[in-house]
Amino acid sequence: KIENGVGIYPNKKNFSRLLLSISNSRKSVIVFNGEIYNFLELKRKYFSNFNFVSGTDTEVILELIEKIGIDKALLEIEGMFAFSYY
Repeated sequence: KIENGVGIYPNKKNFSRLLLSISNSRKSVIVFNGEIYNFLELKRKYFSNFNFVSGTDTEVILELIEKIGIDKALLEIEGMFAFSYY
């Protein structure tokens, strides 16, 4: 189910969450699984005046990639995760 650009897809075998998020600009999409340990720090550092739809690390990472590029974003992110970005 997708609400406000964010969707949660449970896995039948175990509880795993895949989050789908659409960027604020509507130019990018991410499907994400995992946890970003420093997403609140990144949110404060890069998005002090940005209104996020949700409180998820997925949305922060998507907007971060769009803002600074995937290579720089991956150097900033701390956590255990996998994602597909378009």
